[in-house]
Amino acid sequence: MRSKAIVRTRCKRCGREILTAANASFANRPWYRRFGGICRSCLTEEEKRELSEWQVRETNLAARRFRFPSRIDWKTESFPPDEEAVLRFMAQRYFYTKQYISAAAVMDEFPDIDVADVLARLEEQGKIQALC
Repeated sequence: MRSKAIVRTRCKRCGREILTAANASFANRPWYRRFGGICRSCLTEEEKRELSEWQVRETNLAARRFRFPSRIDWKTESFPPDEEAVLRFMAQRYFYTKQYISAAAVMDEFPDIDVADVLARLEEQGKIQALC
């Protein structure tokens, strides 16, 4: 597991000192882009509710495991770079471990892309299937 250094920063609204993780794997997630850098006391009740909903949805997604319902013909099929990277990672992980891949594992591997969006597109195309 990668260690994450704790850094001190200032709240964007009130200037109070807050602590956060440097190079956090969640830094590119929508909820962090919107609420990261704001202390808890500066969030409105509506923002706290919205933040909680985002985090619950993300936790639910992270727990999902995926399988491949059919073979992927890597020679004839083409995918956008983010989809191909995710598919190859999942296929390799499954090949070596014979365990279904969780969305959390994919999120950890690709912190700089919107994994939820990529997984949703791959599910719509029928390339992966959720096991829940």
